[in-house]
Amino acid sequence: MRFFGLGARVMQKIGVSTQLLAGGDIFPALEKGVIDATEFSMPTMDIKYGFYQIAKNNYFPGWHQQVSISQLLINSGKWKGLADNYKAMVEVGCGDSIHHTYAETEYKNPFAMVEMGKKIRCDYAALA
Repeated sequence: MRFFGLGARVMQKIGVSTQLLAGGDIFPALEKGVIDATEFSMPTMDIKYGFYQIAKNNYFPGWHQQVSISQLLINSGKWKGLADNYKAMVEVGCGDSIHHTYAETEYKNPFAMVEMGKKIRCDYAALA
């Protein structure tokens, strides 16, 4: 299974063989049977990569990453050296970015899941 970080360590504890693959390498690995499953981003990305064409199941949200939001890491010494008005600008900007990203992904992901479901059903109907 394609997985990363702490989630990969959890999967390994239950006996899953994990490997980290770049996004562009996942589809061919699934297609060739190199991996049987993948963890990756979110439904809006899954549909772009075409995972629904190969994977029979899609579970969302993942247990290890219920939402996708951004983060900003700043050296604490540099942060302490900033004037309060600059700290406020960073905090407001980051807060706005997080709210926008969360709202956007929560809005778009259900549509991607529905679209993938329709495509899968169409593919199955063509096989019948």
